[in-house]
Amino acid sequence: MTRLPRAAIAALVASLPVFSSAALAQTTATAAIPGSLSVAVDMTEAPRKIFRVHETIPVQSGPLSLYYPKWIPGEHSPSGPIMSVAGLHIRAGQRPLPWRRDLLDMYTLHLDIPQGVTTIELDFEFLSTGREGDFGQSVSATPELFVLAPNQVVFYPAGHAARDISVASSLRLPRGWSYATAMTPRTRSGDTVSFATLSLESFIDSPVIAGEHLRTIDLGALGGKPMRLNVVADTAQALQVQPAQTAQFRNLVGELQALFASQHFDHYDFLLTLSDHIGHFGLEHHQSSDNRLGLDYFTDADHYRAWAGLLPHEVVHSWNGKFRRPIGLATSDYHQPMQGDLLWVYEGLTTYYGDVLTARAGLWTADDYRQSIAGDAAEISQRPGRRWRPLQDTADAAQLLYYSSGDWANQLRGTDFYPEGALLWLEADMRIREASRGKRSLDDFMRRFYAVQDGQPGPLPYSFDDVVAGLEATQATGDWSAWLRERLDAA
Repeated sequence: MTRLPRAAIAALVASLPVFSSAALAQTTATAAIPGSLSVAVDMTEAPRKIFRVHETIPVQSGPLSLYYPKWIPGEHSPSGPIMSVAGLHIRAGQRPLPWRRDLLDMYTLHLDIPQGVTTIELDFEFLSTGREGDFGQSVSATPELFVLAPNQVVFYPAGHAARDISVASSLRLPRGWSYATAMTPRTRSGDTVSFATLSLESFIDSPVIAGEHLRTIDLGALGGKPMRLNVVADTAQALQVQPAQTAQFRNLVGELQALFASQHFDHYDFLLTLSDHIGHFGLEHHQSSDNRLGLDYFTDADHYRAWAGLLPHEVVHSWNGKFRRPIGLATSDYHQPMQGDLLWVYEGLTTYYGDVLTARAGLWTADDYRQSIAGDAAEISQRPGRRWRPLQDTADAAQLLYYSSGDWANQLRGTDFYPEGALLWLEADMRIREASRGKRSLDDFMRRFYAVQDGQPGPLPYSFDDVVAGLEATQATGDWSAWLRERLDAA
């Protein structure tokens, strides 16, 4: 391999044009890139929390800007963990290419592609943290398992919509490990799996779990589309799912069918990671969900009951958040800022129905549900921060509130669009039932709003006015807009 002298590389870096992100933001997607991105991820050192990446990007000569995903769907904030990217080298053949980070936007790299170069290669590492964090910034690997969020391991060229960029990916596993993902495997050679080519939008929306101990449970089908529960754990004992627990998750599939009467995915995979050494949360995706809980989830009755609503919440998001999406969150790539003003629908309505379905499926008793929502109501009612920060502002400021320290929480408020949003939708449900004398409920709104374009993946964006129109069509009152604004804006 031929290497350029350090002085020559320094001179090349100095000659690079300095772009500002403000100017770059004015560019618009014009055409598909000339070929597919190739992303090969080597996870053989995942037990050491090192994810190695080799990426090939088709290019044309001239200035090129590369983005690292910044605004991650479902995280509602510019939370892409670029601070964990290390060891980045970019080459055209054997020739190193200098790059420079944007001075205003740390998620953008600028290069100048020489004449005649049609592809560049990137080699880098994603170093998974060993500390607690939020979502993709949290611990993602132990000696026995890993969770790979694809946004952690890809750069992509600016100026193109994510759905117009195709990605061919492969994954090398530690020896003897099994995996699960919504992506479709194409070939396997030893411990390396190649996946079918898909859009960057679908690639980033398709996490992978893998480990020494993995179990897949068939949950039946929704509208003829298979649904599976995939569980990976630090120990084999943690995979002891009881028949009654399996029956509850199969009940959940039936309740989803009854509620939505539609589907818009080819299959759906619950991805459940059980470990006491990773971050614990859930993150929605179109054909799967990334759920992370403690090791004894299935074997400790109190743990199972306490977290019973996580998987129902995340799967409701497949309709509310992935298929139908607030217009401010339906961005064309991961660089464009998201607007969270409708998170009281995206998260609030999902919280309401996630809990309702938890009870309908038998994961909770009816009393468990009542105790849970009564607890939320009691806590919200005593928040002094409600006297100055309206519910609407908790959604508008979500990108700040997700990463607040939690200090002075009652006065500052946090992401209250989850619990207070659920209470808003409970009240809307009662309003519909009372006005219709029990003939209709919020279930009818859900079918009207989400059981559309059956079989189509979307996304189908919606606005505040669309929500109002859906409520009016379900139960006409003439004042749904004013009713909602009073609850959202009052402080």
